[in-house]
Amino acid sequence: MNNKSLTSVSKGCFVLPAKKKKKTIQDINAGKYFSCSESSKTRWELSQKVWIDMECKIRNLHLDLTANILSDLIDFLKNSHSSNREVGGKRAEIPAAALITGVNMPDHAGFFHQLSEEVSKTITPHVAVLCSKNCLNMKSLMRCIGQQLILGEAEDLHNVSVEDTGDLETDKSNNFIWKRSAPLTMPLLEKWFSQADNSLESKKRKQSKKSLSSNTPPIVIMLRDMESFLPYLLQDLIAMFSTTVDTFPVIFIFGVATSWTSVIDRQLPHSATVHLCLEKFHSPTASKHLAMIIDNILLTSGYSFKLSGKCMQLLLDVFLCHDFSVTTFLHILKFCVLNHFYEQPTSLFCTNNIAEANKYHEKLSGSLLQKLRDLPSVKTYFKSLTTKRKELLQSSDEDFKILVKKMLEDIHEFHHCFYPVMRSLFSLCKSLPRHPLGRHLRELYCACDHGPIVNSDEYKQAKMFLRVSSRDQLIQRLQSCVKELDDMPQNARPNSNIFAMVIDAKSEINSVINELLHPEDQKEEDLPQNEEDENIAEQKEDEPLEKVKYAYQLKENLKKKAHEKKVKKMSTFEKLRIKALEILDVLFTKILLPPRSFPFHEIFYFDSTSTIKRHMIAAPRLAIQTALSDPNCYLQQPCLDATDGVIPPSAPDVSIAYKLHNECGKIINLYDWLEAFHTIVNSGDNNPHSDKENNQNEEINKFTQARFIRAASELQFLGFIKPTKRKTDHVQRLTWSHS
Repeated sequence: MNNKSLTSVSKGCFVLPAKKKKKTIQDINAGKYFSCSESSKTRWELSQKVWIDMECKIRNLHLDLTANILSDLIDFLKNSHSSNREVGGKRAEIPAAALITGVNMPDHAGFFHQLSEEVSKTITPHVAVLCSKNCLNMKSLMRCIGQQLILGEAEDLHNVSVEDTGDLETDKSNNFIWKRSAPLTMPLLEKWFSQADNSLESKKRKQSKKSLSSNTPPIVIMLRDMESFLPYLLQDLIAMFSTTVDTFPVIFIFGVATSWTSVIDRQLPHSATVHLCLEKFHSPTASKHLAMIIDNILLTSGYSFKLSGKCMQLLLDVFLCHDFSVTTFLHILKFCVLNHFYEQPTSLFCTNNIAEANKYHEKLSGSLLQKLRDLPSVKTYFKSLTTKRKELLQSSDEDFKILVKKMLEDIHEFHHCFYPVMRSLFSLCKSLPRHPLGRHLRELYCACDHGPIVNSDEYKQAKMFLRVSSRDQLIQRLQSCVKELDDMPQNARPNSNIFAMVIDAKSEINSVINELLHPEDQKEEDLPQNEEDENIAEQKEDEPLEKVKYAYQLKENLKKKAHEKKVKKMSTFEKLRIKALEILDVLFTKILLPPRSFPFHEIFYFDSTSTIKRHMIAAPRLAIQTALSDPNCYLQQPCLDATDGVIPPSAPDVSIAYKLHNECGKIINLYDWLEAFHTIVNSGDNNPHSDKENNQNEEINKFTQARFIRAASELQFLGFIKPTKRKTDHVQRLTWSHS
């Protein structure tokens, strides 16, 4: 701005607006937190590779999941816009879509961003996405609409520099000028729309010589969180656009997190809904999205990083009991990946590429070998060995390297077999009554991680239900079981016992299925044996019962005789059913073992629930109490380490006041509290504000009083104390510890 503009006849105060600088958010490079050693850099690269692969797969799953709802919304927008143009008379209704998104609020922003991009590509370039926190009144609401429609800047609008353009903003597509400080009105918006429509059609005529349709692209306004908007704003917005629906085609998309019935009763009266032509759409549920992510990423052998059963259950509890947000779940999962490769030096071998793992295996150093020996699973494995073998592995690096290579190959083969077999068990039992092994695959995985699944009560209950399955049910369940086993990778070692076991079991199950599908081939062969069995059973029925002395002995004999009679009279189907269940039972016993029972499983599995709780699950009250009672936990200063219950004078003032207030009762005398605070603060030798005369009867100086008042005010702000009218110069204590 020139100095000439500041000249004035009289004296005055001139306000010069500051230059608005564009805020740039720097990406945090997590790689700098890894040390500079070669192994640390390799672990950082591995963590990035693992997470990028997971993120790409998650993005593809998200696109597949939302493809149907996006296509339905696009078709709705196309049909509603074309129907508006086909009707010759004037219309008073505005097309509107009610999108039921669910209560997972953090996921809504990403979905509406994806929807707005799809609409901009296929329907119209005029799209505005509104959020309730930016639309507190009609002026701010219209301002948001103008910023996104006219300027085309939805997110970084506050970063626009005013140095060159001053107070005027220009739409570069049609040279439309809008004064930012001026309110946006409907005539101004209609004027912009007519110019934008003319410029868009002229561009189309230049690109194509064919005759174009006279259809004008509509304006799509999306309200991301309809429940949070003020009711009068929604009513005024609908009423305002209903008057210009012929010249200003607009389509609303309402994002509803709860129930549409409750929202429309609370937000929109009948006078507003009569102007809308509504159609409801349901987006995929967050639980379905999460199940797809877990089943296709975490419970497959395609990714080297694994979550233990405890961590999986913790993440599920956060999802189900907190906000139903898949975004939050993915943030915690990303933290687990980075923390695993950062805290675990042996994660260098956490890769599915055997050749790459062998390359790192050849470069094993003495320190890394010792860290491998110090793993808890390796120490447990050493206890099962003989003393001579144990001493050899601890002293000889070459023998230990051979063991590491063999064990890692065994874990990879276990992963290739474990997940298909677990899926086969889930497909076998998912349709059973009461779902003894759970409704989702993740529940079965947590049960398998807890211990051998065949020893659990849930598995025994599922086995009882399978023993009474009908022929059609058994055939269907066995076929689904074999289908899951067919997905097992074929890159096994030729002499692998675990792969051979699964292949043999699959072939035996296929033979049982063939016998069940063609029972007429077995009747003639089994007929003579069945006749002999019936003759033997009739002879045993004629035998008298053994003489017994007590009634319970007679009861046991009768039960035994009835069981023998039932076994002898089993049909061919019952024998095949028992045979199939025995084959599967042996397979599940040998394969579905807890992953933590294998040595070196810490390389692949993240099992630190305490780390997740400390970093990713907010507990502000606990953090505040920990910081006040033990400031050394956060400040990491040795002088703050309180021993024998003594309060150090170098502690923060609020910490000293908090510890003193813990020693008081329900009502605290402020003067006694101040005297105790003064005694502790001035007990240090290096206190520059301590009294020069070490006199106990000397009055408390003003500096100490000010420090105490500030500490007490901070405790009142945090909710530990409050003023009371019971006594003068007293405060009331509000919190009590369990100690």
